[in-house]
Amino acid sequence: MKASIYRIDAFYEVEFRRPVFSRIASFVDIIEPLYDSFSKEVDIIPSDAIRVENGDSIATSSIRFTLFSGQVLFEVKLDGYKVKFYNLHKKDAERAKRYALIFERVVNEFMDDGYPKLSRILFPCWISIDTPSTTKVAEQIIRNLTWLPNSHDPFKIGASNTSSGIRFDCNNDEELWNFGILLNKSVMPGSELFIEFSGEYILGSPYESLDRKIDHLSSVSVSALDKLGLTLYS
Repeated sequence: MKASIYRIDAFYEVEFRRPVFSRIASFVDIIEPLYDSFSKEVDIIPSDAIRVENGDSIATSSIRFTLFSGQVLFEVKLDGYKVKFYNLHKKDAERAKRYALIFERVVNEFMDDGYPKLSRILFPCWISIDTPSTTKVAEQIIRNLTWLPNSHDPFKIGASNTSSGIRFDCNNDEELWNFGILLNKSVMPGSELFIEFSGEYILGSPYESLDRKIDHLSSVSVSALDKLGLTLYS
């Protein structure tokens, strides 16, 4: 079946093996290299784009940097960092990756004794299916992967309707990665199927760089869609 991506978000997170204690006193100094690096990419950086979150612990203290009215969020803490892109379009993909690489470079240079323990990438996707009865097709895809029969009341409890989701967790012990796929019917108008692809890469995995992680997760995601009988088109 032909399908298209109605919306996709992208999240990237890195956890350090231990907090970077050497930067506790000078943590806010990362603001200047962040600002200077992105001022080469963005014409105007609003004065409220960078926020200092003074929490009462290492886990809650952070520097948050937002762009494009909150559609892009960068967050750095003493124990790791995160990147979030909301409502990405195909034409934005290369720019999003470039921004993530810029942010990661600034963080790694500033917190040069922060050693990654693991990293995660998530791609939540809302998919439109090109068939006349799209809702039933999305439901059938999920039902084909579960034990639930084609019934509105599979447990015989008097239900008038029953929906279900499904999650697969796959791992490779040799290459030190875990791949997850979550499926459910979409509640977002304009799409029928929600799929979340996630990849977790442990220290020592051959997919060390962000580029390699993205390429790997994209490849296995396309393979998973193919097994679901879905072919993406632009």
